[in-house]
Amino acid sequence: ELNIHTLSIVHRMPKNILELVKNLLVLTNILGGSQSKSSYSEFKPSDDHSSKGSIVYTNHSETLELFIKEKNPVILVLDEDQKEKAEKQEIYQGRFITTVASFKGMEVPYVLVLLPHDLDSLNEIGKLIHGDKIKKEKIQGTKLNTHGARSGSGLDDDSRMILNTIYVAVSRAQKKVVLTKTVGSKKTSSSRHLFKLLKDLCEDLESEIKEDKEQDLSSLVQTLDSFSNDQVKEARDFFDKQINR
Repeated sequence: ELNIHTLSIVHRMPKNILELVKNLLVLTNILGGSQSKSSYSEFKPSDDHSSKGSIVYTNHSETLELFIKEKNPVILVLDEDQKEKAEKQEIYQGRFITTVASFKGMEVPYVLVLLPHDLDSLNEIGKLIHGDKIKKEKIQGTKLNTHGARSGSGLDDDSRMILNTIYVAVSRAQKKVVLTKTVGSKKTSSSRHLFKLLKDLCEDLESEIKEDKEQDLSSLVQTLDSFSNDQVKEARDFFDKQINR
């Protein structure tokens, strides 16, 4: 008799961060998109983390300034154009800002993800969320569809790619990830429906962080080793500040 076991995927992320990642994949699936990660039948967090992990969505400037000052997070943006815009904003000046694509495969304890209000793809996603009346409860009550995209999908390739980029950005954090809109966001933008949903999904995922300086430094050194010598000097400056603070 064959002894067949269904293998589960054990992720390196702590529990709460993994929960948001799963919800982002479910959202993509509900909107009609399918990704390779959506075929995972079961999500399990890694058990080598000292905390559950923490997810925060906020547009409160003082909260953001405190997080940046105390934790000096890696600041992730969706593309090069957004990076140029962020570098001109006072709150982020002098910080290490990079694109999600450039940071793929790397991890650090603290991450700040900037979400632009004026990106066409995010506006299209917001329209779909509003039109389909997608709420937090629907996402949490839906299992991932492992049989590909739903018929009649309204999710185009650009929108699907952007959702995947946000998922990758969130999964770079080992302890805490903060998501925020870019400065000067328009309240009339359709992307506000996506931001509202993200805020709701993050609501119960904030957890106390158990500080472990040695673990943080070990993680930073491993990430630093992933950079090639021809990459931007700002990256090494960032890690120097983290290690010496």
